[in-house]
Amino acid sequence: MSELTEKITASNRRFNDDEIAKTAFKNTDRITGMSAGDYDALLYPGGHGPIWDLAGSDLSGQLILVFLDAGKPVEWSAMATRL
Repeated sequence: MSELTEKITASNRRFNDDEIAKTAFKNTDRITGMSAGDYDALLYPGGHGPIWDLAGSDLSGQLILVFLDAGKPVEWSAMATRL
């Protein structure tokens, strides 16, 4: 998140003031160590996160292939379709 005053939005401020949201974000499952056997489907949500964090990730691509090879659904929404 930008620390430049002119780039900080109301949403950024709301997030920074929300301890529950910050804790949830900090404890989000990471793709590292994720096993397709532990999940029924793979969903990439929309927004900028998948573009910044996953578009260039070999691990993300491998996980997608494992899900597809297992016949499990893989879904993308909004900008995540650019992966």
